[in-house]
Amino acid sequence: MSGRLRELVSWILLLVAVSAVELVIRFVLPFRLGRVLAVEALLFLAAGVVGMVLAARSTQVGWRSVLQWILGVGLTLAGIRAALWALGLTVSGANLVIALGGLVILAGWWVRRRMLRRAGVASGSAAA
Repeated sequence: MSGRLRELVSWILLLVAVSAVELVIRFVLPFRLGRVLAVEALLFLAAGVVGMVLAARSTQVGWRSVLQWILGVGLTLAGIRAALWALGLTVSGANLVIALGGLVILAGWWVRRRMLRRAGVASGSAAA
């Protein structure tokens, strides 16, 4: 199996596993909000970590790489939000924490990108 196909299959398996567990805890087991939130927190945190590992090992470039990182970080943020709800934080409070966390992540990515561009420009001009 080629590298790109293996990556695609890995992402598909991750999303199918998350969907299957989500369906089981929502529709097969008796509904208890505390249990659903705890399982979702663990499920999304684990899926986010796996997604970010897949993104880090990916051979994709450009928008495909960005999409993989967005999926990994998004799953992680969903897990943190579910954990905050399970710990008793209000929905609006948890959403605010996640929004602020997302903004910090975006700001960090933007600063890192600018620093890498400046370092590339500096090394490129020094070589010229």
